[in-house]
Amino acid sequence: MGGASDDTSNQQKDANFAAKLATKIIANLQLTIKNVHIRYEDFHSNPGSPFAVGVTLSSLVAMSTDSAWNFGFVKNPGEFIHKLVTMGSLAVYWNSNNPAKFSDASDTDFQNLFKDGVATNTHIPRNYTYILKPISAKCKLRLNTNKKATPGIPKVDVDLSMDALELDLRQESYQDMLMVTCAFADFFKNEPFRPFRPINNIRPKGREPVKIWWNYAINCILSEIRNKRKQWSWAYLKGHFVCLTLSLAN
Repeated sequence: MGGASDDTSNQQKDANFAAKLATKIIANLQLTIKNVHIRYEDFHSNPGSPFAVGVTLSSLVAMSTDSAWNFGFVKNPGEFIHKLVTMGSLAVYWNSNNPAKFSDASDTDFQNLFKDGVATNTHIPRNYTYILKPISAKCKLRLNTNKKATPGIPKVDVDLSMDALELDLRQESYQDMLMVTCAFADFFKNEPFRPFRPINNIRPKGREPVKIWWNYAINCILSEIRNKRKQWSWAYLKGHFVCLTLSLAN
C-alpha cells in the first residue's frame, strides 16, 4: 500500500514540475518577425489590365513583461502571464494598370523590390495603391494560467490600441477583383476536363490541330456522361447505402 501511494505522489510531483516548467517557458517565449511581403501578380486574367496584390508587414514583436508591462525575464510567472505585442505597419495594396513585374527581375533585384515594397513608419513605397493603408497597433495580453475558472476573471484579457484604420477601394481595383474571381471560377469549372486538354494549348490551325481539339471536346462530353451514369449505377448506390447504414448504426 505504501509503495502505491509513493508512486502516485511522485507522479503528481512530476506533473506539477512539468506544468510549472511549461508555464515558465510560455511566460518567457518571445517572437520577432520583420519585413514580411507576400505578393500575387496576375498578367493573364485580364491581359489588357494586369495587376499585383500584396500584404506587407514591417514588424511583429511579442515580448514578455511583468505585471507593470516592463520588459525582462520572468522568474515567477504567478497566476498571470503578460505579453506585449507590437505590430508595425501592416498594409494591403492592389496595384492596377500594368504594375512592375517582380517575377521577371534578377535574383538581386527581386530581393530589393520586395524589401523596398514593405511600408514602414518612415518609408511609403512609391506607385503603390493601398486598400488598407499602413497601420500600427499595440496589444497588452494577459493570460490566466489558473486551470479552474474564476468568476469575473477572464482566461484571456486583451487591451488593444491602434492607429486610425483607413480603407480605400478604387474602381480599377474593384474591376480587377471581379476579373480574377471569374478567372478562378473558370479554372475550377474546367478542372475536371484538364487531363483531356491538348499539351501546350495547340492553336486550331490546320487539319491535325483541329482534330486534336475535336477529340478534346468529345472526351469532355463523354466524361460528363460517364460520371452521370456512374452515379446511377448499382455499385455506386450500394456503396453509398452501406456508408449511410453504418453511419445510422453508429
